[in-house]
Amino acid sequence: MTASEFVASRCSRRCFLTAGAALGMTVLAAGPCRAIGLAQDYQETALLMGTFVRIDVTGCGQARAQDAVAEAFATARTLEAELTRFDSSSPLGVLNSQGALQDVPEHLALLLEKSRLVHRVTAGSFDPSILPLLSALQASNARGERLSHRELSALLRHVNYDRVQQGAGVRLGEGMALTLDGIAKGYIAQKMSLSLKKSGCSNHLVNAGGDLVASGHAEGGQPWRVAIRSPHSAEQMQGVVSLHDRALATSGVYEQRLNQGSGSHLVVPRTLNRPEIVSASVLAPDGMLADALATAFSVQAPRAVLDLCAGLKGVDCMLMLGNGSVVRSAGWPA
Repeated sequence: MTASEFVASRCSRRCFLTAGAALGMTVLAAGPCRAIGLAQDYQETALLMGTFVRIDVTGCGQARAQDAVAEAFATARTLEAELTRFDSSSPLGVLNSQGALQDVPEHLALLLEKSRLVHRVTAGSFDPSILPLLSALQASNARGERLSHRELSALLRHVNYDRVQQGAGVRLGEGMALTLDGIAKGYIAQKMSLSLKKSGCSNHLVNAGGDLVASGHAEGGQPWRVAIRSPHSAEQMQGVVSLHDRALATSGVYEQRLNQGSGSHLVVPRTLNRPEIVSASVLAPDGMLADALATAFSVQAPRAVLDLCAGLKGVDCMLMLGNGSVVRSAGWPA
């Protein structure tokens, strides 16, 4: 099956180990989502995965929270080293450079398999094999050039996750390379949440540059409240969501522009048109699924997204369209 609608990775919240994170700019102010009304027992922010990752903890005491947060950040750094594509010596880096990997680490193997499932569920809208196209777009953008439709179409021949072979190791088709930027951030945020729970801090919010995982409650037994920014202005909020034992991820075309501003980094390879959706926010049971679906939903037709949400347990979405209208799934909180 050829790749259908797909969204390339969003660098402001998905590119690992990049040098472009602006020190001094907090992700809570700049990212697609931000927590509001927080006054917790302990809070800490660190630069990870090319973005700012913030953890808020309540209900377990400051000393325990500090130790738990340190362990959670250590977990994230270990996973980042395994899953990044920006380090040629990482497992994913070796797979991309050599086209095959025999000894596949646990977390990489799991994410490759989960990526396959999401790829199938979304009819190819989620496709980690987009990397050759994405890399070419970024390179041409850096040169101040624009790729032609013919050049883009040629690159699309390498985009098809069904050609990735898993069994005794992993093998890629000719000319292929993978990025997990559209799923790994949410996966790592979820693992950080699990680490915090194991350390005895069940009430927390992990904000990995806009991929949020909420567990338990905020101060005073209140739900964690998160504001979703408008894709048209960093100063405007589209809405507020209360989170309890759930994950939220948002993808939008406002985050990065490629091909000399002629289109978004969100691309629909089948037609190479701009997507109709300019921002997709997804609520899901875990961070990995929320992350991957926000990626996929950004390039699907709104009706297809709503139909898919209706068939996925615990998944809801809010879509902001280019014409200014907002579409919500039936279960999206009012």
